Amino acid sequence: LADRIQTMHGLVVRVEIPDKMTLPSEAMTMFLFRAAQELLFNVVAHARVREAIIRVRHIRRCVSLAVSDRGRGFDLRQLRDSAGFGLLSIRERVDLLGGRMKIKSIPGKGSTVRIVVPEGDKSEDAR
Repeated sequence: LADRIQTMHGLVVRVEIPDKMTLPSEAMTMFLFRAAQELLFNVVAHARVREAIIRVRHIRRCVSLAVSDRGRGFDLRQLRDSAGFGLLSIRERVDLLGGRMKIKSIPGKGSTVRIVVPEGDKSEDAR
C-alpha cells in the first residue's frame, strides 16, 4: 500500500510495524488495510504534505492502527458537520468490531486518526 500510494500520488508513507506482529485473522488484516488506504487517501486529498506515517501496534488484547501527517490539519467541529463517507464507513466498521476511533487534528500542525479494535472473534463482522 505504501509503495502504491507513493507511486500514484507522490506521498511517502513511513510504516512502523513491530517485526513480530501477526494479526488474528484475514478479516482483520483486510479491515486494517482498507482503513489505512482510506486514511492515506484523505492525507493525499487534504493534508498537502509529502509524508505520512502508519503505525500498527498490539495494545493489550487490541490492535491499534494510526495514520499521521504534519499537514494542514482541520477544525474537528467542522468535521462533525461534514464528515466524508470514508471516515463514517471506517467508524461504522470500528463500532461493529467493538473498537474505537479517535481523531486528533490541529489546524496548521497535522492530524492523527487512531483506530483500536479488539483482536477477538468479531473481526469476521468487519468484512
